Amino acid sequence: MPARHQELSALAGRVNEQLAEARRARCSVSPVAPGAGVGWVLTHLIESATQQLLMALPHITYEALHRVLPSLEVAAKRGVTLVFLWGSHQSAQLEGKVATALYDLHARFPGNVLLEERSSSSSASVVVCDNRSAYVGSRSVLATNTGAGVLVEPAEGSDEPPDCITELLSWARRTYPYWEAASNIALLPTDFDRRQRGVRLPPATGGPRHDVPLPRLTEDWKDDEVESRTKWSAGWGRALRELTDAVEGVYRGVPVVRAVWDGMYVDLVHTAVGGATQRLAVTDDSAETEACTDALGQQLLRLRDKNVTVHLQHPPLKDGHRPAKAYADLLTLLSADRTLRTTKARARAVLSDLETIVGSYRPLGNRSINPTRGQPPTELGLHIMNSDFAADFARELGIPDWFGAAATAELPAYLPPLPSVSSVPADYDDWTLLDDRLNADTPPERLRREAAVLLRRSQDDGEPRRTWGLWLLYDAWQRYAFMEAYLLASLLGDGEKMPVDLAAVAVPLEHGPLGEQLYYSALELSDAGPEHRTVAVVGAVAEMLLHGGDVGLLVWEEVLSGPGPKAGDPSPSAWLRLAQQAAACFRETRAPVPLPDINAWADGQERSAEVRLGWERLVADVRDFERTDHRFKFLDGQRMHRAMFRPGGVFAGLLDMAKREATTGLRTRIAAELPRTSLDARVHMDQLAADLGLQKVEWSHHLSYARRIAQLMAEAHRLTRLAAAEDERGTVGSGPAMLPRLETAQLELARFLDREWHNLLEEADSLGRPALYPAKALLSELASMPVVGREDV
Repeated sequence: MPARHQELSALAGRVNEQLAEARRARCSVSPVAPGAGVGWVLTHLIESATQQLLMALPHITYEALHRVLPSLEVAAKRGVTLVFLWGSHQSAQLEGKVATALYDLHARFPGNVLLEERSSSSSASVVVCDNRSAYVGSRSVLATNTGAGVLVEPAEGSDEPPDCITELLSWARRTYPYWEAASNIALLPTDFDRRQRGVRLPPATGGPRHDVPLPRLTEDWKDDEVESRTKWSAGWGRALRELTDAVEGVYRGVPVVRAVWDGMYVDLVHTAVGGATQRLAVTDDSAETEACTDALGQQLLRLRDKNVTVHLQHPPLKDGHRPAKAYADLLTLLSADRTLRTTKARARAVLSDLETIVGSYRPLGNRSINPTRGQPPTELGLHIMNSDFAADFARELGIPDWFGAAATAELPAYLPPLPSVSSVPADYDDWTLLDDRLNADTPPERLRREAAVLLRRSQDDGEPRRTWGLWLLYDAWQRYAFMEAYLLASLLGDGEKMPVDLAAVAVPLEHGPLGEQLYYSALELSDAGPEHRTVAVVGAVAEMLLHGGDVGLLVWEEVLSGPGPKAGDPSPSAWLRLAQQAAACFRETRAPVPLPDINAWADGQERSAEVRLGWERLVADVRDFERTDHRFKFLDGQRMHRAMFRPGGVFAGLLDMAKREATTGLRTRIAAELPRTSLDARVHMDQLAADLGLQKVEWSHHLSYARRIAQLMAEAHRLTRLAAAEDERGTVGSGPAMLPRLETAQLELARFLDREWHNLLEEADSLGRPALYPAKALLSELASMPVVGREDV
């Protein structure tokens, strides 16, 4: 368990870290429509800027710049720093009118405009207003066709700058053509302090973290391993559910937005395409044969074969090129599915289930044009995790039914069903602990004690109380503690499986005579099922045979001897015949069967039989051993072996001990001369060799022979002690236990039990719980009677 706890803690800790990072990345995002929508956002960001306005513009047309130039001049006049990153590749040049306008703005406001004559070599389209809001698109906001994009603002009710905007500003510093000038780009929250320009304040901590609490495993967990494991499992059950809910909340609540660029951006796009499980959209404003390959076509076909809905939008391949075969097959199938559009997309985007990736990278177009073959242009985009935004942005791209045709359809969950999480119990209480103790094979004594304590404390009538109350009752019957079960049934209430009357009719098996209670309880069970009626029959038989109670006969004659309530569901026939025989016996004798005397006699018979059979087995083993003289390869060894079986030899004496007529005194006297150990056997053989003038045995080669002699002699000693103990038992008491004088009806009962014993056992085993326990208990009490039935008396 400690190793598993350490593994879970490490995994959950990483999830907590990722959740904390996701919470810090929460902000508000909105799709922005092309044209007028982008124009309004651009004007809004320019007019809202108070300290810095950063614009990454891969292309600039004079018409678009002319519309916003007055707003830029007003912003510069009120002290806003304007940062321009322009050019989509290293050799890019500004149009003449554009260059004149921007350089004039820079000349008039040199302290408020960061502008270089060198291209920034970036395909990114970004506008950042202070550190509060930003626009990210696929095409330049100052181009003829702006395309669609995303507006990022602080989360509703929050004053914290979005983390993704800080990441955008950090990217701008790295991308700006000259490092020294780039250091003037405001980045940290202290750079944007409105109260004291130039004063460096301590960095914000971001507020306290709200991690999902993880369970602990104390050092003393082994003191009660079951309880520790139960609490530990429940703690992890709660933690895993909370972590699951928290992960779902990432996609359900305020959107989580991260800036991505260059290799990170490209890898994320490829991962999103391959990782889609339900729906995927890939949109681009261009398509090149280098990107629309067989490999991509096969990948998207495999997703479609897995029932992933694939949307694809891009214009025809440039220069009339034909697509690769797999990609052409894909286009044919998607056209039939009505999920293919062969027009320029409003944005370069990948939508994968609940995630959206939008920015400058072309997933289906060629790599950014790089005429100088130098460092490739940088790419920039946003990774947005939110189900509502995915649906909204899909509509902006022309996909109205991203999560299904029904507008009111419930949004799908991010995580699939997790049986391994849902199957772990999250609730811990004393009943759960008791269940776990039962499954852990805890000794029943402890289960009994703890269940009794909980049952006394519990006030409700819930399922755990009923389950463990029934367990206590069954446990008592299984131990043949029928009086205990009767008292428990009275305390726990009348149940369907163990009513008080059923517990009452079993009491005579342990205590009796029970008297009138047996009659009234049997009367209540007279219309019950066959198993409950069988228990009543067993109780009546026990009342008569074990305690001599007249009520047992009354119960049988007036209540139970008739047919059962269901003709097709009779009581076991052998037990009914036993009840009839017991009733006949009790009518004649009106007394209990003398079971103590019968048991004592049967025990004596069993012990005598054990000794007798023991001697018979020993004689057979000795005779087998006698035939093993071939163990010795030399003649003297074989002679010594045969000598032990001649009169006067140790085995001849042992065979005399085994005779039925041998007395205890004879056996004791001979046993005193027999070897007891393997060493004694070797000493005896050496002496025998000396007496007969024979060569001694080389014992290093015949140790197993000496051990076998010792084993046979040890068995003779044991049987001698048993026979002596039996004789002493007979002399100390009043002599050997004698079979008591039995009445004719009692002998008939014994013979009946001898005949029907197998049937009674078979029918008892076929009874369900708990009815089989009283039946087995009665047979245990009467176990000596079949032996009497076999005696000729």
